[in-house]
Amino acid sequence: DIGVPYIKKEEGRGKRWKKTNTTIDPKYRPLLAQRPPATLTATCKSDIFLVLSPVVPASYFGVIMATSQRRGYQIQGIKRLLLTTKL
Repeated sequence: DIGVPYIKKEEGRGKRWKKTNTTIDPKYRPLLAQRPPATLTATCKSDIFLVLSPVVPASYFGVIMATSQRRGYQIQGIKRLLLTTKL
């Protein structure tokens, strides 16, 4: 979803690729070969707590939870707490 995907070259496998007329500005060519940054990926089971600011509207919680699930996290529950600064 994020960044530019890998550019794969198939050589010596008998596949023919069509040439396109698109040209890439030379100053952007190094960026196309780079791997996209990894963000919010889950590779093993662990528990995390997601703390959201009270400024985030409640209507955005669904989008945040859906994005987390799409990235590999399993939502076990949601709870709203009033956090205090008292120790």
